[in-house]
Amino acid sequence: MVKSMGRHPEAVEHLVNLAEKLALPISSSDKYMNFPMQHWARQRVSTADADVILLIDNDVPWTTTDPPKDATIISLDVDPMHHGTPMNGIPVHIPITCNSALALPILNEMCDEFINPSRQHIFDERQATFEAAFEAAQEAAQERIEAASTAFPLSTTWIRECVNRVTDKNTVVLWDIGNIGQGDKTEPGHVFQMYGASLGSSWGRGIGIKMATQDEHKNKLVISSAGDGCTLYSEPIANLQLSRVYGAPTLHIVNNNNRWNAVQGGLREYGGDDSYAGQSGYNGSAIKPSPDFAAIAQDMGAFGRKVTRPEDMEDALKDAIHAVQNGQSAVLDTVIVEED
Repeated sequence: MVKSMGRHPEAVEHLVNLAEKLALPISSSDKYMNFPMQHWARQRVSTADADVILLIDNDVPWTTTDPPKDATIISLDVDPMHHGTPMNGIPVHIPITCNSALALPILNEMCDEFINPSRQHIFDERQATFEAAFEAAQEAAQERIEAASTAFPLSTTWIRECVNRVTDKNTVVLWDIGNIGQGDKTEPGHVFQMYGASLGSSWGRGIGIKMATQDEHKNKLVISSAGDGCTLYSEPIANLQLSRVYGAPTLHIVNNNNRWNAVQGGLREYGGDDSYAGQSGYNGSAIKPSPDFAAIAQDMGAFGRKVTRPEDMEDALKDAIHAVQNGQSAVLDTVIVEED
């Protein structure tokens, strides 16, 4: 189970080698690009019946189902016991203090000494099982994408798929809560999910990445995403002005549901729809009237477009990327809730 190993891009290849060598299922939270999307070892891993769990740079590997009490938990990390977060509560039986990018090649070499014909047979059978499960998961995912391609209101599943279709190895993707996800072609070192408690950082981080990668050899396409609440936190006018002043155009996608979803979710969890908060419409959670993010972008000299229907999403993305490639920042206001 891996979380932030991808901050060392060179470690990804070694994890792929380890997974293939021992037919290991890999669960990645994608805070960084930790593991390829289109690989049979990428699995939905259940901790409920695990006997051994290898954590790699992972401080919170599970939040619901704990593994069995007799499971052995191994942690590879610069702080495998997570002393910096004393209330963490995740048990570790074998802590290995290390840089994962340096430890994984050594672990691969050690595994070569462990493999024999009888064990290889077990690994081959396990790989076949995982390949079948991966294929079934891909088929189910494709069915969800096809359903989302015509769904109204606009679906985040369809937004992610459209982004996946236009990204390539030169694209950097990052997000707060509005998850555009790691694409099929995303390279190591090109994914940066929010990693902290403060919302609204993806847009500004994206501009910084663009400024750092816009020479003739590595001029990256940077796509950031956030909900409408996170986008307000990030201050759109300031980011658009920053992009313009420093010649660092990026594309920012707003997943606009007209509310502070975390506020509404918290109120619903503690009180429910029949509570006073629920009966009053979860007062304080709505962002209405919704800011016209596309118009704000246009007023700042950027490309701006509101997208409400699935059939318009791909063309809007292509037009926005064309604007960015021609030196103009872009904002897509993707409305994922039926407007009043």
